[in-house]
Amino acid sequence: IELWDGRRFPGRLLALGKRHDLALVKIETLGLPAIEFGDSNTLRAGGMVIAAGNPLGFTGALSMGVVHTVGPLRGLGENRWVQADVRLAPGNSGGPLADAQGKLVGINTMIARGLALAIPSNVVAEFLSRARSK
Repeated sequence: IELWDGRRFPGRLLALGKRHDLALVKIETLGLPAIEFGDSNTLRAGGMVIAAGNPLGFTGALSMGVVHTVGPLRGLGENRWVQADVRLAPGNSGGPLADAQGKLVGINTMIARGLALAIPSNVVAEFLSRARSK
Protein backbone atom coordinates (compact mmCIF):
# COMPACT_ATOMS: atom_id res chain seq x y z
CA ILE A 1 0.00 0.00 0.00
CA GLU A 2 1.42 3.38 -0.97
CA LEU A 3 0.30 6.41 1.03
CA TRP A 4 -0.05 9.90 -0.43
CA ASP A 5 3.23 10.95 1.20
CA GLY A 6 5.09 8.19 -0.69
CA ARG A 7 5.55 5.77 2.24
CA ARG A 8 4.91 2.12 1.36
CA PHE A 9 3.70 -0.71 3.58
CA PRO A 10 2.93 -4.35 2.90
CA GLY A 11 -0.80 -4.96 3.06
CA ARG A 12 -2.71 -8.02 4.20
CA LEU A 13 -6.09 -8.72 2.62
CA LEU A 14 -8.69 -9.34 5.33
CA ALA A 15 -11.93 -9.36 3.31
CA LEU A 16 -13.29 -8.97 -0.21
CA GLY A 17 -16.72 -7.63 -1.08
CA LYS A 18 -17.23 -8.66 -4.68
CA ARG A 19 -20.77 -7.28 -4.89
CA HIS A 20 -19.53 -3.72 -4.33
CA ASP A 21 -15.88 -4.20 -5.38
CA LEU A 22 -14.59 -3.43 -1.87
CA ALA A 23 -11.60 -4.81 0.00
CA LEU A 24 -10.44 -4.53 3.60
CA VAL A 25 -6.64 -4.38 3.67
CA LYS A 26 -4.58 -4.02 6.86
CA ILE A 27 -1.18 -2.37 7.13
CA GLU A 28 1.11 -2.56 10.17
CA THR A 29 1.84 0.99 11.26
CA LEU A 30 0.71 3.47 13.90
CA GLY A 31 -0.34 7.09 13.91
CA LEU A 32 -2.25 7.29 10.63
CA PRO A 33 -5.30 9.55 10.62
CA ALA A 34 -8.69 8.03 9.87
CA ILE A 35 -11.58 9.71 8.10
CA GLU A 36 -14.82 10.05 10.04
CA PHE A 37 -17.81 8.30 8.51
CA GLY A 38 -20.84 10.37 7.57
CA ASP A 39 -24.37 9.05 7.06
CA SER A 40 -24.97 8.57 3.33
CA ASN A 41 -28.71 8.25 4.05
CA THR A 42 -28.80 11.96 4.90
CA LEU A 43 -27.44 13.09 1.50
CA ARG A 44 -29.86 15.16 -0.54
CA ALA A 45 -29.84 16.50 -4.08
CA GLY A 46 -27.80 19.69 -4.24
CA GLY A 47 -25.57 18.85 -1.29
CA MET A 48 -21.88 19.63 -1.82
CA VAL A 49 -19.40 16.75 -2.05
CA ILE A 50 -15.64 16.53 -2.54
CA ALA A 51 -13.79 13.70 -4.28
CA ALA A 52 -10.15 13.07 -3.38
CA GLY A 53 -7.75 10.84 -5.25
CA ASN A 54 -4.91 10.63 -7.70
CA PRO A 55 -6.61 11.22 -11.06
CA LEU A 56 -4.26 10.78 -14.00
CA GLY A 57 -1.33 10.63 -11.55
CA PHE A 58 -1.97 14.00 -9.83
CA THR A 59 -1.47 13.00 -6.19
CA GLY A 60 -4.01 14.31 -3.71
CA ALA A 61 -6.23 16.13 -6.21
CA LEU A 62 -9.65 17.37 -5.09
CA SER A 63 -12.78 17.85 -7.15
CA MET A 64 -16.01 19.46 -5.93
CA GLY A 65 -19.56 18.91 -7.08
CA VAL A 66 -23.10 18.35 -5.92
CA VAL A 67 -25.18 15.27 -5.20
CA HIS A 68 -27.63 14.40 -7.93
CA THR A 69 -29.37 11.53 -6.08
CA VAL A 70 -28.73 8.46 -3.93
CA GLY A 71 -30.22 5.20 -5.16
CA PRO A 72 -30.03 2.52 -7.83
CA LEU A 73 -29.09 3.34 -11.41
CA ARG A 74 -31.00 1.63 -14.20
CA GLY A 75 -28.84 -1.04 -15.83
CA LEU A 76 -26.56 -1.47 -12.80
CA GLY A 77 -28.75 -3.74 -10.70
CA GLU A 78 -30.20 -2.99 -7.29
CA ASN A 79 -27.07 -1.49 -5.72
CA ARG A 80 -27.53 2.01 -4.32
CA TRP A 81 -25.10 4.67 -5.53
CA VAL A 82 -24.25 8.20 -4.51
CA GLN A 83 -24.64 9.91 -7.87
CA ALA A 84 -22.94 13.30 -8.15
CA ASP A 85 -21.65 15.72 -10.76
CA VAL A 86 -18.10 15.42 -9.40
CA ARG A 87 -15.39 15.16 -12.04
CA LEU A 88 -13.65 11.78 -11.72
CA ALA A 89 -10.83 10.32 -13.81
CA PRO A 90 -8.71 7.16 -13.68
CA GLY A 91 -7.01 7.28 -10.28
CA ASN A 92 -10.08 8.46 -8.36
CA SER A 93 -11.49 4.94 -7.99
CA GLY A 94 -11.29 3.77 -4.40
CA GLY A 95 -10.83 7.29 -3.07
CA PRO A 96 -13.11 9.08 -0.64
CA LEU A 97 -16.18 11.12 -1.45
CA ALA A 98 -16.67 13.53 1.45
CA ASP A 99 -19.46 15.90 2.46
CA ALA A 100 -18.96 19.60 3.24
CA GLN A 101 -17.87 18.67 6.80
CA GLY A 102 -15.15 16.35 5.49
CA LYS A 103 -16.96 13.15 6.52
CA LEU A 104 -16.88 10.09 4.29
CA VAL A 105 -20.16 9.67 2.43
CA GLY A 106 -18.93 7.32 -0.31
CA ILE A 107 -16.11 5.49 -2.05
CA ASN A 108 -15.62 6.71 -5.62
CA THR A 109 -16.08 3.98 -8.20
CA MET A 110 -16.86 5.05 -11.77
CA ILE A 111 -18.61 7.39 -14.18
CA ALA A 112 -21.96 6.37 -15.66
CA ARG A 113 -24.25 8.53 -17.78
CA GLY A 114 -22.09 11.56 -17.02
CA LEU A 115 -22.34 11.22 -13.25
CA ALA A 116 -19.75 10.09 -10.73
CA LEU A 117 -20.87 6.99 -8.83
CA ALA A 118 -19.73 6.22 -5.30
CA ILE A 119 -20.55 3.34 -2.97
CA PRO A 120 -22.54 4.92 -0.10
CA SER A 121 -20.71 5.15 3.22
CA ASN A 122 -23.45 3.18 4.98
CA VAL A 123 -22.86 0.26 2.58
CA VAL A 124 -19.11 0.52 3.28
CA ALA A 125 -19.76 0.55 7.05
CA GLU A 126 -21.92 -2.60 6.76
CA PHE A 127 -19.16 -4.33 4.75
CA LEU A 128 -16.55 -3.40 7.38
CA SER A 129 -18.78 -4.54 10.22
CA ARG A 130 -19.38 -7.93 8.59
CA ALA A 131 -15.68 -8.33 7.72
CA ARG A 132 -14.49 -7.53 11.25
CA SER A 133 -16.99 -9.89 12.88
CA LYS A 134 -15.63 -12.92 11.01
